[in-house]
Amino acid sequence: MLIVVAGVSGTGKSTVGKALAGHYSLPFFDGDDFHSKANIEKMKRGKALNDEDRFPWLEALSNLLIEHEKAGGAVLACSALKEAYRNILSANKTLPVHWIVLTGSEALLASRLSSRNDHFFDPKLLRSQLNTFQLPYYGKHIDVAMPVEEVVHSAIKFINRNV
Repeated sequence: MLIVVAGVSGTGKSTVGKALAGHYSLPFFDGDDFHSKANIEKMKRGKALNDEDRFPWLEALSNLLIEHEKAGGAVLACSALKEAYRNILSANKTLPVHWIVLTGSEALLASRLSSRNDHFFDPKLLRSQLNTFQLPYYGKHIDVAMPVEEVVHSAIKFINRNV
């Protein structure tokens, strides 16, 4: 089983992803851990990544999903902002991915980002991510204004219906 928890920064992808990984006894991977040093430095400087920056990162994450699909599955937290990015992640839709798409108001997300101290993402980049984000027509869309336990429960219900 492959699960990708997608959404802009501040939606709680890692928190929800870790909870889903625990529930399904699957390994968890945070896409942020796979960024190049150059990408991390760029974001620290408040510069948005472009497609050229993202494509090698997305290919690496896709290869990770391919590897783990053969081994029984995994959960990946990844922004997956554009449909083209989701196509790369799912190996052009050949992988059986359960998409959990987290959404929230800009005010809520900005508030969450301003309280993070241990992350390289510059909160000023939120607007850029929101402008880039293409909401998919598939998967489970969950507003993160509700408590995290409800977000996770909603994701589990969706996944269990689609297994």
